Amino acid sequence: MRKEACFAVIGVLLIWIQFGCRPNEYSSVPIKNRASQVGGDVAPADRTILMGSFNIKNLGVAKLAQNDVMDLLTDIVRRFDLIAIQELRSEEQHIIPAFLDMLNANGMNYRAEVSKRIGKGRYYEQFVYIYDADKIQVTRDSFVAPDLYKIMHRSLYVTSFRCTEPSSQEFTFTLFNVHVDPDEIKTEVPALPGIVQNVIKQMPEEDDFIVLGDFNVAGTILAKSPFLRNQIAIVPDGLATNTAGNKSIDNITLDYEATMEYRGKGGVIDIITEYGLTREQADRVSDHMPVWAEFSIYETEPAAIASPGGPGIRR
Repeated sequence: MRKEACFAVIGVLLIWIQFGCRPNEYSSVPIKNRASQVGGDVAPADRTILMGSFNIKNLGVAKLAQNDVMDLLTDIVRRFDLIAIQELRSEEQHIIPAFLDMLNANGMNYRAEVSKRIGKGRYYEQFVYIYDADKIQVTRDSFVAPDLYKIMHRSLYVTSFRCTEPSSQEFTFTLFNVHVDPDEIKTEVPALPGIVQNVIKQMPEEDDFIVLGDFNVAGTILAKSPFLRNQIAIVPDGLATNTAGNKSIDNITLDYEATMEYRGKGGVIDIITEYGLTREQADRVSDHMPVWAEFSIYETEPAAIASPGGPGIRR
């Protein structure tokens, strides 16, 4: 048996031992059943940030050369204060700097955190966070989470942020950018709890952890291997996140008792409907659609009382 295969088998056994032989220590409640208890209306509506995730299929030189596609991507990303991006495939390292030039052409101040190239075999990609530096700052060095089981094709990319306002009580949080391999769902999804919790244990000062990206499974599947206490998935299973309209595989997950800054508003930007695209036009941008959630800029104690939120998209 090849060395890599041995590691995979050992990893699966470790996951089974850690999570399969005992009840899950974390609860997971679908958001549709918790809508009135999720989020915290602790700030005026304009004192929020919009956070998102978008698998921009095969982001690279070829896509950068398509002006109409990049104009659309620029408009989409500008709707967010912070967005996690998956599938930066190109080996060329000028893609994100060039994209930032487009984003900032109107005087904005977007910056990026980019991972090293991660992968196995012939498939490698980079994770990216793009954020409005006038509203959000990075607070520590980003890193790729240790792959405890030697299973993941791409382990999670971790970055900590803070809102720049207010001068005190600003919302601080740590993000895990995820892209589960579609051919390895049965091993990679169960590995997420151990990887996420291993990082969380190293950050005792932080209480707001958000895991977002392309999970390649629906939220109810993630609930079977929860990686956060009181885990919720913002995008419900019935809401498609792909342009084909038949899969709910991109999501934003959080602990609804710890991250009270979540305002109860989140969903999917249907780029076909909102931009008047055909399916073929949309697929030139990506076969995925962006998912989003709204958060207060004010740090809220986990014990605070939450109040109802509602649906909506900020433009």
